[in-house]
Amino acid sequence: YNLVKYLDLNQLGFYSLYEKENSEKLYLKRDAAYAYDRQRFEEHILDLNDGLLAQAVLEKASIYLTDVPEDYIQITSGLGEAVPRNLLIVPLISEQKIYGVIELASFRKLQEYEIDFIKRIAESVAATIATIRINEQTKKLLANAQEYAQKMQSQEEEMRQNVEELASTQEVLEKREKEASEAYQKLSVEYEKKVGEMARQERMLNEQKSQLQSALDIAYETQSKLERQYEEVRIALEKLKNKEASMSFAIQEKDKEIITLRKAVDELRNNQG
Repeated sequence: YNLVKYLDLNQLGFYSLYEKENSEKLYLKRDAAYAYDRQRFEEHILDLNDGLLAQAVLEKASIYLTDVPEDYIQITSGLGEAVPRNLLIVPLISEQKIYGVIELASFRKLQEYEIDFIKRIAESVAATIATIRINEQTKKLLANAQEYAQKMQSQEEEMRQNVEELASTQEVLEKREKEASEAYQKLSVEYEKKVGEMARQERMLNEQKSQLQSALDIAYETQSKLERQYEEVRIALEKLKNKEASMSFAIQEKDKEIITLRKAVDELRNNQG
């Protein structure tokens, strides 16, 4: 408003250059306007595909026209609508970087010093925008840094807790490992004792087995002798039985002879008497 009034201009549009989210594509957005019709209250966005504004941005150069087509722009006032014939487009550049563009329209021709003044104003505005964006970026970076620091602090605390848990777990594992090692050594000693005892018992069993085998051999030999002796005794008993039977028959015969002799003696005595 001050610039328009100071230079006795008729219309001004202020466009900022933005970058689409998740894309490197640039676009212009009208952030302020003076002496526009009711559309000045609506959001106005321009792609950098075509048009004088896009040309000024892409070439980073000012454009000054003194014979603007009638259908290009109109100025709305209390007296009605009119077409300005002079148009100045100045890019907002600071440190070789462009931040937007200013579009000014006038019914009169602009003087060279006025154009230079507007360009200096544009440089000052671009520097201000650059400072604001740098500050915003700095604030954003600071917020991100603080968020990152908090996140890192939280992660550090979590890692510290994890380290403490790991240290505690390691102590438990070391204790269990020590207990397992001691138990293993104890089992190893007991195992060695068991192995030695089993070896000793095995030797004793082998000795007992050898003794039993010798005893069995002797028993088998004794059994064979007993079986032979039993057979000899059986044969002898058979012989004795046979001899006894023969002797019994002989005794019976002798008894018969004695009885006969007695009878004979008795008869002789009777006859002599």
